[in-house]
Amino acid sequence: AVEGLVKSLAAEFAPKIRVNAIAPSLIDTPLASGILRSEQIKENMIAKHPLKRILNPIDVSKTACFLLSEDSNGITGQIIVQDNGLVSLNICIDVKKQIKYGSNLVEYISLGITI
Repeated sequence: AVEGLVKSLAAEFAPKIRVNAIAPSLIDTPLASGILRSEQIKENMIAKHPLKRILNPIDVSKTACFLLSEDSNGITGQIIVQDNGLVSLNICIDVKKQIKYGSNLVEYISLGITI
């Protein structure tokens, strides 16, 4: 729903107004204290993130400042996923897949990266 809203508003208000959104993952704030209720849980959450950290409010505010600045003047209608790689970077390796290429059966190793 948010993605559709952002894209619709970006199309409607362009070129005078740029519309984007930030989709952060867990942020270390008082609101998240119930989730990050112990150091062990916090360390486990950090270990799950590819960048080995949890967002803090400054991280997200810097992204907002960038989107408000002229440095982002070519960006509109986007959802900026800020999650230290937790959700947006999904790496999987499939070894020895086979595909038909013309009349040949080709084996390959695939590395899939979903961003």
